[in-house]
Amino acid sequence: MKLALAALVLNIILQGCAYSHASMWNLSTGDCGKSWRVIPAGEALPAFKGVCGYSISLPDSPLSGDTDFKVNFKLKVIAELKSAFTYRIQDPISYVQNARFLGKPNANNADSTTANSQVNSLEIAENTIIDKTIREVTSKVFIEQDITDYDLQKVESVVLEETNRMLKAKGISIDFIALTVIPDTQTKTALDVVSASRIYEAAGLKAEGAKIMEAKASAPSFNFNPTTFNNQDNSKEPNALDRSN
Repeated sequence: MKLALAALVLNIILQGCAYSHASMWNLSTGDCGKSWRVIPAGEALPAFKGVCGYSISLPDSPLSGDTDFKVNFKLKVIAELKSAFTYRIQDPISYVQNARFLGKPNANNADSTTANSQVNSLEIAENTIIDKTIREVTSKVFIEQDITDYDLQKVESVVLEETNRMLKAKGISIDFIALTVIPDTQTKTALDVVSASRIYEAAGLKAEGAKIMEAKASAPSFNFNPTTFNNQDNSKEPNALDRSN
């Protein structure tokens, strides 16, 4: 009982002496997270006497994230999509209300256990809110795209705009997003053929190009192994420099 009381008093003292930092969103609650108040930078964090009163801190700086998943293009063409993005917490109260595990008590203490817990909570929030929204948006956008001639920059712009529209109510904004489409081997081969066909046609060599691609497709593959070649027995081969006969 004494240890618990001492810990509670120490926590109150630490919170009473702490100030809100400019690089952090500092929030306080007096009702176990039912309602929150943003503490302006430079203002002292309030001291609470009850277990339902505490303060938390969230980053007020750009954060980075990434997510990988499969997307469908037109004609049910499947490809892997890698996305990398930076985001920022714009409305910390809305964000905490949508990711309630971020509002756990004592999240602003400096011990390593709490710090690791907060990092894990931020990652969970990113996965459940941001990544989920990006997947939902990209799925709707890519299903309308032809994998042979889509404009990736335009797709990224549409995804960024729509994702931010959906995340606004959750207190988050995406500053930047980069998408990388990775087709499977069969699809990549088909894309190479389509690209080559367009090049030949643009050069006025459509028929010639078709013959070249057909010949290339039917040509047997040859794997040259220099080790095997050098180890062959050449003793029976005539020496071109031997003119004794």
